[in-house]
Amino acid sequence: MNILIKLLLCLVLVVSTLNPSKAQDYWQQELKYTINVKLDDQKHFIYADETIQYINNSPDELTYIYMHLWPNAYKDQSTALCKQKLENGQPELHYAIEEHRGYIDSLDFQVDGEKVTWELDTEHIDICKIILNKPLKSGGSIMISTPFRVKFPRGVYSRLGHIGESYQVTQWYPKPAVYDKNGWHPMPYLDQGEFYSEYGSFDVHITLPQNYVVGATGDLIGGDEEKRFLDTKIERTEEYLKTISVNGPRPKSVGIDDLTFPASAAETKTLHYRQSNVHDFGWFADKRWYVLKGEVELPHSKKKVDTWVMFTDTEAHLWKNSIEYMNDAIYYYSLWNGDYPYQHATAVDGALSAGGGMEYPNVTVIGRSGNEFGLETVIMHEVGHNWFYGILGSNERDHPWMDEGLNSFNENRYVETKYPDKKLIGGRINFKGAKLLDLEGYTHKDSYYLGYLFNSRRNFDQPVEFKSAEYSQINYGAVVYGKTALVFDYLMAYLGNDVMDKAMQAYFEKWKFKHPQPEDLRKVLEEETGKDLSWFFDNFINGIEQVDYKIAGVSSEETGYKIKVRNTTHTVAPFSISGIVDGVAVNTTWYEGFEKTETVTFAAGEYEAFKIDFSRDIPEINRRNNTFKTKGMFKQLEPLRLQWLSSLENPDKTQIFWTPVVGWNQYDHFMPGLAVYNGLIPARQLEYIAMPLYSTSTNTVLGLAKLGYNWLPKGQTFQNIRLTVAASRYSNGSQRVTTLEGVTNNNDVQANKIKAELGFTLRNSNARSKVVNQILLTKYELLFTTLAKNEFSQGSGPTAVIAEVEEDYYVNRIAFSHSNRRTLNPYSFEVRIEQSDKFVKAAIEGAYHVTYRKGRGLDIRLFSGRFLFNEFPDLDDKFAFSMHGNRDYLYDHILLGRAETGGTLGAQFVRNDGGFKNAVVMDNAQSWLTAINIQSSTLKGLPISLYADFGWSSGKSKTLIVGAGAALVIVPNFLEIYFPIYTSTGLPFTRYEKNIRFVFNVAAMNPFELLRKIPH
Repeated sequence: MNILIKLLLCLVLVVSTLNPSKAQDYWQQELKYTINVKLDDQKHFIYADETIQYINNSPDELTYIYMHLWPNAYKDQSTALCKQKLENGQPELHYAIEEHRGYIDSLDFQVDGEKVTWELDTEHIDICKIILNKPLKSGGSIMISTPFRVKFPRGVYSRLGHIGESYQVTQWYPKPAVYDKNGWHPMPYLDQGEFYSEYGSFDVHITLPQNYVVGATGDLIGGDEEKRFLDTKIERTEEYLKTISVNGPRPKSVGIDDLTFPASAAETKTLHYRQSNVHDFGWFADKRWYVLKGEVELPHSKKKVDTWVMFTDTEAHLWKNSIEYMNDAIYYYSLWNGDYPYQHATAVDGALSAGGGMEYPNVTVIGRSGNEFGLETVIMHEVGHNWFYGILGSNERDHPWMDEGLNSFNENRYVETKYPDKKLIGGRINFKGAKLLDLEGYTHKDSYYLGYLFNSRRNFDQPVEFKSAEYSQINYGAVVYGKTALVFDYLMAYLGNDVMDKAMQAYFEKWKFKHPQPEDLRKVLEEETGKDLSWFFDNFINGIEQVDYKIAGVSSEETGYKIKVRNTTHTVAPFSISGIVDGVAVNTTWYEGFEKTETVTFAAGEYEAFKIDFSRDIPEINRRNNTFKTKGMFKQLEPLRLQWLSSLENPDKTQIFWTPVVGWNQYDHFMPGLAVYNGLIPARQLEYIAMPLYSTSTNTVLGLAKLGYNWLPKGQTFQNIRLTVAASRYSNGSQRVTTLEGVTNNNDVQANKIKAELGFTLRNSNARSKVVNQILLTKYELLFTTLAKNEFSQGSGPTAVIAEVEEDYYVNRIAFSHSNRRTLNPYSFEVRIEQSDKFVKAAIEGAYHVTYRKGRGLDIRLFSGRFLFNEFPDLDDKFAFSMHGNRDYLYDHILLGRAETGGTLGAQFVRNDGGFKNAVVMDNAQSWLTAINIQSSTLKGLPISLYADFGWSSGKSKTLIVGAGAALVIVPNFLEIYFPIYTSTGLPFTRYEKNIRFVFNVAAMNPFELLRKIPH
């Protein structure tokens, strides 16, 4: 038997040597860099040469090597970075002048001392391919060398750049792409989506003027003179910081003056840095920096780590305690995950546009913070990336949650550990307005939770496991950072902190200085916890399943309680129930999940209530159904909270929001009133608002009410289905009537409107798409009544009685709209058909914005409408097409003087139908109308635009109608005033000022509609 076993082992050994790829479960390439670089701070260039020893540990023979040339991302408008920033609504790089752009050039690649052919990627100019003269065999190595020069872009676009003589030198050298079991990973530089690089060592010499302070990856080798230079800076910094306080005003600097750059020293210095087991090298330089140094003892090995901070006078009062932030971050991340393996960690204050901070091995750059807590959390977060990016080098482009998400999970744990009373609102623990706005119960973690809810409740959620470049801009923060932190906090609550720590430390030890994949993390977690975590990874990492458990009933027994729990989303995941005594959770018990409804047992005791997820560890989509009281009539209803203005959703209160409002129009005069509604954000399935107003003119109750219900279907067709029913009443004008008795009355006409609408928003296959497609089915019912007011009645004032109905009509509308809200050249169009008992008419309306400069362009609008059916040749003019905007017969707009034909209020118009800004002297069209409207964006530096309108219609004059003029655009689409210069039909009024018209679009500022239009 022993002989047989030995023979089998020998056979396995022979087979494994014949097939090395099967014998090796894991391998990765290794790089050894030597770089010499010199800074020219007059021209803002660096001049460098680089040698890379590339060691092929793969089982494959390589014939070419992809290289990243990431400074080229700033070179022109064709780059992936420029395009991504445009998609995100940031056109600054697109419009950058040549002087502010950056690039890399002077490349001359050689391999083992011989020239090689290399070529830029056909799509991305920040990627190139080196064609090897001879294949690089498995186990072999080559020496790649090249000189290069980098022009710094202006430091406002992303991570590489300079502001004056402050330098961020990141993603700056030619760098081989990763080659792993999945092949090559060449990737263009992006803002949204970070990096994946090979591990190795760096030996870097930096030459620059002597009076620069440098923060860099790696340990400073030798450099006694530099150390004395830094010691002097530390002494002067400590002296200066004694003169300022964190909360007080910043006095003038002592020793290191204001934010102006001192002249560069004539002498230069060369600093030598060396580091192993890293996959990147970044460095930063500034002549104005203060310097502080500290030390922290690691929790496991007790090794000492040097900590450094370097900062300008901009927020020196906040950086006063920054060494504490560095030390605490290193300590806690080491405690929970594994000890920091390097000799030092540095944070520098610098110009940064790609987020509040950015990480590199050993060193991180921090942008503006605004307050102590903001600075601490950014420093802590970026230092934490030494673990989740630096030591555990996952592919951030494909699996960003393994970097940003796990780091955010640790960030939240840091805050909850160090500041257990930290609230969501305000940079410090106490915020005076929190009680007034009912914000006292919201913690730091709720910032992640509310971000997740914001898109999840709108059906715009995306999986945690997703490629970074494919997230919508909001989801990159709400999902990659926030949702990942939430679900891992959920997992830790379920497993227990000690079990979670043990598992994460095992992950750290097994995969440090390697490239773990999602399946590697899952395998470690399941092995260390002994649990099947399919519920976690399938639902919350790879899927977008929502979780919501509800207590449906409670019954008491001698041995305890039977609690009926309903799973409203059918997502199988564990949950906890706590008994509540004097507002404190007791006997918290975790239960394994189930799909529908089950009854669970709970320990005996005297409880005032039972609550699911008392500690708010589960990212439930609805926490308003988690509590069940043991006494009282309304056991599932939370206490009522009448809240002024608005607040965040409080699951422990039945919230009703209110705020005083006031309206005005020519006929109702001032209308004080009250708006009552059930919240703004996050969205709710059922939404309502009621806004009664009292007319001081007609002494009647007016206003509006609206009820909306949202369906979020799971299919691929619809993003959202929304049903709304709204009603409103306002005065529409007045009629002066003399009775047979000679009494003169003003009969105020009131417009009563009911609108029911069913809207279908189609789903986009690409979450980053700015396209919105909608189908709207709408029914309008309008009823007009009169209020007869006798101006000469005796008594305290006029009396009003409801008279007979003056007019009523209905309109049915079906519309399809398409819009693309892209940054450059956005456009939209709508096709609609309207039907009533008198007519059927169709119209198409399109708008296109030609963008030719930042903030400026040309707006082009096309309208064409035709009656398909018109039974009455004398069709009411209000239904006919109008060249200069109709009188809004559907009452979708707010007009201050709806019935006015002259005066200031009569000059307000609606931009519909022909859309002419000038009033034109012509009949309304009862057959067809076509118009083109052109308007420039505001002129440079001035809120002024020019416009021209062209129209044709079926009116008596079928010739071309033209109008032109200038506009004062005070607030675009809200308040705009139009001054006519030319109208082909002549101006309607002899006095010029009477021909001036304006748009006053109050609905454009409606907070409910603005929130609904926030992009996903």
